[in-house]
Amino acid sequence: MPFVRVTLPIDVADTDLMTVEDALRALPGVKRVYLNRAVEMAYVVYDAECCEVGTLEATIHNVQVPPAAPALAEKAVTPLPATGSNLWAALRQVLRRRI
Repeated sequence: MPFVRVTLPIDVADTDLMTVEDALRALPGVKRVYLNRAVEMAYVVYDAECCEVGTLEATIHNVQVPPAAPALAEKAVTPLPATGSNLWAALRQVLRRRI
């Protein structure tokens, strides 16, 4: 079994390093994983017969890509009266509900 050590860049700005580490460790053939936040590098020792560098890079990329933002639910709109003292009364009611 030829073990190979490779150093791969990681983006630590918006990444949970434990998630990256767990994802790399789950790959077949990966023997050791060490992530260094200070230099933004992942050090991986793996079996070259079971795994490829491209697989490691793809795994890091897939974990680092942020998920799509969920669609915002439409909020119920409270119609306000157009003029007069009813406008202020309605506005106070809306503000009280949000506090």
